[in-house]
Amino acid sequence: MGKMKRFELILKAVLMILAGIIIVADPENGYQIVTAILCLSLLIYGIRMLIYYLTMARHMVGGRLILFVAVIELDFALFTMTLSDVPKLYVVLYLLAINALSGVIEILRSLESRRGGASTWKLNMTHGIINIAIAVMSLVFIKNTNMLSYMYCLGLFYSAAINVIRALRRTAIVYVA
Repeated sequence: MGKMKRFELILKAVLMILAGIIIVADPENGYQIVTAILCLSLLIYGIRMLIYYLTMARHMVGGRLILFVAVIELDFALFTMTLSDVPKLYVVLYLLAINALSGVIEILRSLESRRGGASTWKLNMTHGIINIAIAVMSLVFIKNTNMLSYMYCLGLFYSAAINVIRALRRTAIVYVA
């Protein structure tokens, strides 16, 4: 992993921690802050993927898939923007679905890494399991919006810690002779 990628992961972790602190400071309006953060992150990711497609991926095998992912991410960002006037329950269910889906994807990614012999599969597996556990625990407290804000903050803090661990982990460099 390059120095820029490490810096990006640590910056992302710091932003997650700051967002978590803001939400903990005002849990009553936390869901509005959460939807704004989610919308902004989806928008940035969609634009990054679109730029990546336009600059490189269109010349690659399977590059069209990058375009589809970018369009879907931008679609999710626009959909999330419209959620500010919707009742809190729908926003919470949307966030729970995203958290559970990212947990399932992380578990599947870790199983693939395990088959490939990577040593990071355990960290990915625990990250996925904890994401799913947070989604399930949030479903239990679905009527209490303050508790849901705290649960989301817990997920943010955990994801920030995982990003810092990934940024500080030594990576192997493969040389081809």
